[in-house]
Amino acid sequence: MKRFMTDRWCASVCRPLLIAAALLMAVPATAGAQAAGGKRPLTHDDYDGWKSIRGQQISADGRWVLYQIQPQDGEGELVVRSTRSETEYRHERGTGASFTRDNRYVVFLIAPPEDSVKAAQKAKKKGPNLPKRTLAIMDLSDGGLVTVERVKSFRLPAEAGGWLAYLKEEPPTEEEEKGEEEQAEEPAVERAGRRRGAAGARGQAGEEERGEEKDFGTELILRALTDGSETTFASVLDYRFTEKGDWLLYIVSSEESPETDGVYAHSRVGRSPRRGSPARAITGGGP
Repeated sequence: MKRFMTDRWCASVCRPLLIAAALLMAVPATAGAQAAGGKRPLTHDDYDGWKSIRGQQISADGRWVLYQIQPQDGEGELVVRSTRSETEYRHERGTGASFTRDNRYVVFLIAPPEDSVKAAQKAKKKGPNLPKRTLAIMDLSDGGLVTVERVKSFRLPAEAGGWLAYLKEEPPTEEEEKGEEEQAEEPAVERAGRRRGAAGARGQAGEEERGEEKDFGTELILRALTDGSETTFASVLDYRFTEKGDWLLYIVSSEESPETDGVYAHSRVGRSPRRGSPARAITGGGP
């Protein structure tokens, strides 16, 4: 009985281990045989050339698919393809793409070129002065693009077509650009003193430089995709559509007018965006 159990244990445990060991021992021999046959081993350069597919989506009517081709090293490409014809649209550095619910448009962001980002970082640019992403609205009927520069994010209603909301980046200012140019030559002590002075001018005297600061919003744009009409909401920190797109909800956090801080609801039912009237849902001092 003991021998029977031992044999069974060896068959279930020892045999797989022996097979695994044999395979490991065979790897160098196989690699050597391939090298002798004219094939070379893979290098990191080969790995950098490998590409993966990300962000796959299919339109609601099943007529279009999109995906992003991303190499291990380098810039990716957005591909939008018809499932019923040879039609295909491509765009370099396209990312975060989504179909509109009515299957008429693809909305995505275009990342800035890597070389421009590296150049800006080398020039010690920071924050709003770095290259930013561009919003792109692609018309699936002809592949035409409408673009908007310096966009943080966008949202589409989950169950409604024809509408788009996007949040703009903070614009760079001449003062910030001048400060970056002089920063390399300015002594660290003087730079620290200047920052403390600026903080005091904003009513933050007495707070430590590393203390938490209030986040302020930027421009939110609501766009009707059918005619391109738009309306702007100031100092928006965050936003979203309701599922059917009947309402656009957004949070205001204003540096210039803190009394307007709060949560707002904008109805777009049966209206162009310019005619909708936002209503404050919750008031408060902002985040």
